[in-house]
Amino acid sequence: MSAKRLGVEAVGLGKRQRDLRIDILKGLAIMAVLVQHSLDRSMLQSIGGSMYVLQAVGVFMIIAGYNSASSCARYYVNSIADGYRWPVMSRSLSRLILPYLLIWAVEAVLAGPSGASSVGDYVVYFLTGGWGWGAYFMPVIVLHVLLFPFVYRLTQRAPKWLLPAALALDLAFEAIVYVVHLQGLPAEPLYLRFLYPRYLFAVALGVWLATGRRSRKAVFVAGALSGVYVAALEYGGVQVPMDMVWASRAAPAVPWALACVVAGLLFLPRVSGRPIWRGLTEAGRASYHIFLLQSVYFWHFFAREPGVGQYGQAVVLVLVLPAAGWLFYQAEVKVRGALAGRPAAAPSGPPGPPVLPRPTPQKPLSVSAVGSVQAGRAAPASPGGKPRGTGQLGENLSVDPVEVDRAA
Repeated sequence: MSAKRLGVEAVGLGKRQRDLRIDILKGLAIMAVLVQHSLDRSMLQSIGGSMYVLQAVGVFMIIAGYNSASSCARYYVNSIADGYRWPVMSRSLSRLILPYLLIWAVEAVLAGPSGASSVGDYVVYFLTGGWGWGAYFMPVIVLHVLLFPFVYRLTQRAPKWLLPAALALDLAFEAIVYVVHLQGLPAEPLYLRFLYPRYLFAVALGVWLATGRRSRKAVFVAGALSGVYVAALEYGGVQVPMDMVWASRAAPAVPWALACVVAGLLFLPRVSGRPIWRGLTEAGRASYHIFLLQSVYFWHFFAREPGVGQYGQAVVLVLVLPAAGWLFYQAEVKVRGALAGRPAAAPSGPPGPPVLPRPTPQKPLSVSAVGSVQAGRAAPASPGGKPRGTGQLGENLSVDPVEVDRAA
């Protein structure tokens, strides 16, 4: 294979074993969320954080799209109905909602009567992610699970339209937000949390990366141009007709996040032998639980230090909160195992779309060794008899989480 082509084998994703680089990327992204919430905007800009810390949401959503597409291809999702088989869909949603229920209950107690004055208020806060920092990510990641079968079906039926359609919907969403802002209404009303299109281009880029051989040059050239856009907004004072709070993370900034993901897949270690890589791997696996805990902490307990004291505070929080989130994650795994009457394998974070048992499709869809989607030919079987797809990534999903501000 040409060294200039980026496919499944080009980044080492064709094996069935867990790809630790995805966990490391998620670990780095959740650390970025903690730093983002610890520092005010001026302090964040002073360390160049707009170029990497603020891109955590994009990284998580690209990984979500990549993992979800990999799972769908490997398990022969050939129709929208395949993506909504209830036994697996319910399992996917439960892995998201059950930990969230516990954290939401804690938030509800902390909020008290001043935080919600009626049953209706509690329902609204539950559906919109709670009271905590980055609460918007909960509805986003749930919507990702619910709507991804449509995204994947578009990939199957009209792959050339996936990126243009996703980009158009994303930019249309940002135009609506901008107009709302011009009308003097809140720039982020609660109903905007339910609109998936803001993240659709990032998800689509993840799907695009998973379902074909891609040019490294194209990825990095587009990423460089996108990086210039981010730098111009954050450090050059450039204004665009968009919600400026989000502009450096909106659709034009996503190729920069994609370039960061691809660089990680190319250069991060495949084996987490050193303590730092082991630590980031564990943080990546527990990233959803870390996100939930940080949401409560930053909302109710956090008091930002003045000036440069924020840096030391951020360092402490980047050590303490991941450890607490990891314990939460391990406890949930054990509880699930006890409820199921058997030991539970530790999940890697919020699930993607349903992972289906292998059906017998009439026209199976497979992903070749280099990740190209091909219809009409079964995927080669693994030694265990299961179809091989683009690899293991469908089992490494964590979005979220992030400002995912899951995945902040």
